[in-house]
Amino acid sequence: MGEFDKISFTAVSVACLRAQFTNMPYTKEIFKQVENPKHIPFYLKVPRPFNHFARYFSHSLESVAGLEARYLSINDVLEDLDDNWNIIEIAAGLSPRSLEWSDKSCSYFETDLNDMLDAKKKIYCEILKDQELEPQQHHVFNSLNVVDKKEWEILGKIYFSRNRSKIAIINEGLLGYFTLEEKAKLRDNLRYFFKTYASEGLWITPDFSITSTPKDSWIARHYKKNIQRNSERTFHRFNSHEEVISFLYEGGFDANFHPNDKILSKLTCIPKMHLKKERIQQILIEHQACIARLIH
Repeated sequence: MGEFDKISFTAVSVACLRAQFTNMPYTKEIFKQVENPKHIPFYLKVPRPFNHFARYFSHSLESVAGLEARYLSINDVLEDLDDNWNIIEIAAGLSPRSLEWSDKSCSYFETDLNDMLDAKKKIYCEILKDQELEPQQHHVFNSLNVVDKKEWEILGKIYFSRNRSKIAIINEGLLGYFTLEEKAKLRDNLRYFFKTYASEGLWITPDFSITSTPKDSWIARHYKKNIQRNSERTFHRFNSHEEVISFLYEGGFDANFHPNDKILSKLTCIPKMHLKKERIQQILIEHQACIARLIH
């Protein structure tokens, strides 16, 4: 098992939560094909007729709103880009975004570690078949270990060596498992990649979460401890957005955080879980997409 393979199981857990508590596109179709009781969060192992009790513990399940908010925050930024941009999703896991983007003409590169990528390929093809959709002409699967600079070099030489391109690199749910040193490696690899292959580059991610606060519910705290135990990793968080901006500046990036003020009305988990909009409004700042550009 590779160094980062142990965090791949969390993709199944995220897929479960999204399929169960949101109406995000293709989430139910994805989870239907990968359902594995070993990776289902403990509070979803009760019989389905009891799931409606979630409405009485909505404060304990607000982390689901975060999973949907971070996805929508990235989408909000991408929707402002034209079709000349190439999108590279790193550590794509079981994200439905490549399926949602299948009717767009921009090039979409979906990357992950080998085993997860192989599983996603099969799921992607099955869903296209079931939905009677044509494969996206410019959709590419490519294995990538994001902290290995040589693998970024290979990706660039294969797809971007002929001309410098507009490249948007996105990720969600990855950086929380990285140490500060691993975050710095990824940052520096992206700086090299953009300088070498991009006419214009953006790194878009909601993963620069700030330090957790005591307001976390007992379920959220239990879930985080469980993930840390299974992944054999300890979460690293920045203390503020200012720390994030300073970290990125040290690596040659200017950064700002995309406002999430348009997202509240789009969250499908709110009516499905009977959540209070006022409470969710307060946590949206924790899931803002950070947009980083090279300093020229």
